[in-house]
Amino acid sequence: ETTPTTQIQILLDSIESNPTKSIYFSALMALCGAALGPFLDSYHSLFGVLSYETPLVFPILGSVVDGSPELLTCVTTYWVPPLFGLAGFLIGWLYIGLDALLVVGKEKDAVMDDSNNLNAQQQQEQLH
Repeated sequence: ETTPTTQIQILLDSIESNPTKSIYFSALMALCGAALGPFLDSYHSLFGVLSYETPLVFPILGSVVDGSPELLTCVTTYWVPPLFGLAGFLIGWLYIGLDALLVVGKEKDAVMDDSNNLNAQQQQEQLH
């Protein structure tokens, strides 16, 4: 039976064996967080939960007339995309790390088999 330490080592070995995949995953998670974050944050601004001293206002449908949106507008500020990008990066890696750490029973065996098969396929591809 594998221990949590073994699961973590398997995850680290997987990351080290294909660092490009890890970099792409990291960039994608950060980009998705940075792109979606302002829209999620905008709900707080549009419903009066918070306001910014220097808001950035992006009309999505309609236009902004006299400082207020006509239809649908994204209201955020400059530091929201980097903050949500960092959150996306952290949540993405926490999901993978905790998944590797907490896999139990048959799921653990299935994940191990899939991981071993994938690593074997990658090694065979590198040999050819």
